[in-house]
Amino acid sequence: MQKLMINTMKRLIILLLLLLFSEAVAQNSPGIELVSEPLVTGWASDVKIVGSNIFFSNRYGVVIYSFDTDNPEQPPAEVSHFPTPGLSGGLWIEDTLMYLCDDYAGLRIYDISDLSNVVELSVCPDVRGARNVKVRDNLAYVIRSRYGFYIIDVQDPFSPELIGEWRSPGMHMSLEGRSFELKDDLLFCGFGRLSHTLAVFDISNPTNPEFVLEYDGGEFDDFCIVDDVAFFTRSFPRGENRYGSFISLSITDLDDIHVIEQIRGNQQLYV
Repeated sequence: MQKLMINTMKRLIILLLLLLFSEAVAQNSPGIELVSEPLVTGWASDVKIVGSNIFFSNRYGVVIYSFDTDNPEQPPAEVSHFPTPGLSGGLWIEDTLMYLCDDYAGLRIYDISDLSNVVELSVCPDVRGARNVKVRDNLAYVIRSRYGFYIIDVQDPFSPELIGEWRSPGMHMSLEGRSFELKDDLLFCGFGRLSHTLAVFDISNPTNPEFVLEYDGGEFDDFCIVDDVAFFTRSFPRGENRYGSFISLSITDLDDIHVIEQIRGNQQLYV
């Protein structure tokens, strides 16, 4: 049941990607109904929904909202907000902890057991250019803007420790470090200045991550992985008239990555 819920949430994220990055007009799309459109402050860096709470990273800090799951048309109410020293980016919620990327001030860990009084527990200052984070098995994986990624031991939230990193030879990490996925002992992320390839890394040894391969699938905007399928959003052609598409890619066999299906949307997108 838990796996089914996770897969369902990931499929919903695919729709959320269009809303965040393409400004698609959802109310004009068949089968999609806009329930509410709350006003928020700042530029959306990341959004996480946990239960009836929304954690909104807006580049200036984090705003926490609460909403009524039985009445989604009711606009969310602000619970609390707090600033960050630099530019807040991706965030991750794990039980009563929040991990937040700050572009200029490292990975920051907060106690969110009391949403009205969020307390900062620690900072990992060695992490520079942090853009997005995921936590698994007491390890935080942090994508560094255009230059690689870090692996941090967060077993003790009061004293995170940088234990491994991979640095690209140049400005190659794409999507401003926004998109990456963890699958078994592999890390997938966008690669190339214009996001032309999907890069795969072996993270079985977190102290020494290794580059495995890259797949040239054409320019894409964002992606997520469900089971053995990677789903991509893409905008084309370059210029004023850009239309979006969804692409599904089989990653069951890394030696035979291939397109399963490509669906071109009829909605004009701006990304």
